[in-house]
Amino acid sequence: MYAPDISKSKEQREEFYIDLQKVIDQIPKDALLIMLSDMNARVGNMPVPGVKQRFNEGEINDNGDLLTNLCSMNSLRINNTFFNHKRNHKITWSDSRGRHSTIDYIITNRNIHPSQILDVRAFRAPDIGSDHRMVIAKFRVSAQLTKKSTPHIISKFNVEAFQNESTKHLYANRLSEKLKNITLTPTDITDLQWEKIQECIVKAAEESLGMRTVGINASKKSTPWFTPEMKELAQEKRQAYLK
Repeated sequence: MYAPDISKSKEQREEFYIDLQKVIDQIPKDALLIMLSDMNARVGNMPVPGVKQRFNEGEINDNGDLLTNLCSMNSLRINNTFFNHKRNHKITWSDSRGRHSTIDYIITNRNIHPSQILDVRAFRAPDIGSDHRMVIAKFRVSAQLTKKSTPHIISKFNVEAFQNESTKHLYANRLSEKLKNITLTPTDITDLQWEKIQECIVKAAEESLGMRTVGINASKKSTPWFTPEMKELAQEKRQAYLK
């Protein structure tokens, strides 16, 4: 935000705060609100509980009263005033004639807990092409920890090996040999016949494909860029390397 300075008419400055109040009213009550502003307001060092503290310059002007009233009505916190820094780290504006003041603020609502705001201060060194100084705030972001589930490990056939032609032939030959060695009689019930065939399929897979272990409920790593085309290129690269 940029507020009219003290040289503007009182009506113009009050109109700005009326418009600002309309914007605040449109923001959901449970939203996290951070206001970054050149308010052209000097709020002084008289504490107002929950709104401002004493760690600020002593000067106050009409714009400072308007800003303090706005923050009081909307439960907003002028964070600059809560941190006891050196004078040079409180001043946010200065000119070549030696004038200086604190008029740039970082303001938050009550949905951002004070313990989350670690520091607010001005920096003299960065050249930002302005007679204002850079003002930086440090926030602690609250994040809910997710409980990691214990992966359930199972064994699976290494079916990816079927991409190799020699593995396909090996599996086909092993399965053919095992099917020749079983006897299916007309008296066998269908389930018994299937069990004999299934046993041949499984043993042939174990001997030709091998097994691998996987976690069925482990966290999945997303690699959206690894498309089938990329997989084919990776296989070409591997074959070229082996050659």
